Amino acid sequence: MQNTKILIIEDDRLTALDLRNTLRRIGYSVSDPVATGAEAVAKVKEIKPDLIITDISLEGDLDGIDTIHVIQKDLDVPVIYFTAYSSPEMFKRALETNPYGYLVKPVSMDDLYTTIETALKRSDLERKLRISEIRFRLAFENAMDAMIWADAVTGMVI
Repeated sequence: MQNTKILIIEDDRLTALDLRNTLRRIGYSVSDPVATGAEAVAKVKEIKPDLIITDISLEGDLDGIDTIHVIQKDLDVPVIYFTAYSSPEMFKRALETNPYGYLVKPVSMDDLYTTIETALKRSDLERKLRISEIRFRLAFENAMDAMIWADAVTGMVI
């Protein structure tokens, strides 16, 4: 946990500091929170966090969802939305960024911890799957001999 770097994007200073302190008590490495989308984009490039926790409503031109869209153009970082907004429209917009969690404030420490750990585990498994797919594709594309796969369950030959 101590090596897990978390970035908090939250424009309410008290909420941001409370969240940062809570996460540090749990054992995560948390940088100082940022309040705007522009600050978040710069900070992500600087620290390359393992996880982002963001509010949807932010100061500045970009809201939390738009900020994540910009970040995802360059980096693959799991995101948890931590927000007071739970409208169906807002939730649908947030889903477009493939979040690893969506927590509606107020949130218990247990819910926060389990959501973070689930997101980190899922992100790690997806990263390992991507690496495995790349290796498999490279092995297949560079094979000198013909390959045949048979699925014992369905009997399909690939």
